[in-house]
Amino acid sequence: MKQNITIAIEKDLPNEGKIIAAQRGMSLHRMPHEELEKIICQARNYAAANHLSGLF
Repeated sequence: MKQNITIAIEKDLPNEGKIIAAQRGMSLHRMPHEELEKIICQARNYAAANHLSGLF
């Protein structure tokens, strides 16, 4: 299930963000979603690795 969120950013960021998103082949709407997914995945992997290292 998806949930919408609202963020506040500086006025000049959307214009630059649109360019970067286009270079990555995605929409400005999609870019924060993918970046947040990456951060969460990395955090989960880090936590799992720390948990596993404590078992040995």
